[in-house]
Amino acid sequence: MIDISEIKFIKDLNMLRDLNLLRNPIQELPDYRLLIIYRVPRLKELDRKKIDVKEKVRVFIFRVTYGLRSS
Repeated sequence: MIDISEIKFIKDLNMLRDLNLLRNPIQELPDYRLLIIYRVPRLKELDRKKIDVKEKVRVFIFRVTYGLRSS
């Protein structure tokens, strides 16, 4: 079973900037990139791909659309 809540264990790692979840079952979740960036907003790179401003804006829209609180 895939559970996004497991991210809670890394979200408070203040020095975490790059995260690689390639080949992790979490990638099967819809919008998993947005969810990870939302949960760990300090990330600069996810799955060896830089997180750009457009993606940060998509996360903001995603958060507002689904009524999510700031992480």
